[in-house]
Amino acid sequence: MNRKTTKILEMNGISPSSVRKLSDDAGRMKDVFHIKSSEERDYGVYIYRQPEAGERGRSIEDRIAAEKYIFSKVRDETSLRAPKVLNSGSDFVLCTWLDGGVVGSWEQSEDQVSESERKDVAFKMGEALSGIHSIRYEKFGEFGDNGISDDFDSWQEFVSRIIEMMAESSDKPVISEALNFLEENIDMMDYSASPVLVHGDFHDGNVLQGKKLGIVDCEAGFAGAREYEIDRCSFHWAEDWNTSEEFLNGYGRENLNQGWKERRDYYRILQSTRGMIDGLRLGSSHLVNINEEELKEKLQKVS
Repeated sequence: MNRKTTKILEMNGISPSSVRKLSDDAGRMKDVFHIKSSEERDYGVYIYRQPEAGERGRSIEDRIAAEKYIFSKVRDETSLRAPKVLNSGSDFVLCTWLDGGVVGSWEQSEDQVSESERKDVAFKMGEALSGIHSIRYEKFGEFGDNGISDDFDSWQEFVSRIIEMMAESSDKPVISEALNFLEENIDMMDYSASPVLVHGDFHDGNVLQGKKLGIVDCEAGFAGAREYEIDRCSFHWAEDWNTSEEFLNGYGRENLNQGWKERRDYYRILQSTRGMIDGLRLGSSHLVNINEEELKEKLQKVS
């Protein structure tokens, strides 16, 4: 346990009996500690890192505000579980700890999981995401402590702002090509999207098992178009599991805009550009390489 975590626990009168730091295989955005107290209570301590991270260049303060807000909304307005924030500061959050391993835990083990089990998990994750997206807004934009703090009247306007932020981050040729495509085809984002709560990083590592699924790691959330996140889920895990149909059935196909599949290449290029920029900022050659490969493939497809 580092000095920062020790100080946070002391400030809040928590005497730890055990401290476990979670492995940081994917996020790299914060350190997460699971604390068991001498009173047999479980807490989580999040220490945020990487100032001005992600494709939207948000500060640690912005990310903490979004995470706290989304935890509260999920707890209050859905049937899902989310941590309850107990205290926070300029770079940390102290919260309750959610029981349950991640739903995709088989990927880190040698356990054999049947096809039907994978399909069942994908269906339940679709249902869970539908619950998150049931929280609606009048405008698009970034979250602050009490809701949208920086709003946009249309999805196209918000995506344009994201592209502008990405354009400030890198001059690599493939990123420049991708940004040109995104800018030249921004009219594809001009459709009747309704603003909903977007988790921002919804995958099998951020959804916890249990009678009621648990939702964590919401710092990338915003008010956006549901199909942005639907396609990101397909791109990052549902297609790998070969469970896209089950995921969409769980989500509810009636909730998708007509013609959303026609915009999928645009979203893939947007997401891979973001991922590559994140990799450059975080110094992750793995993130850079996998997103660069995807970008080249998609740009070739649309050229």
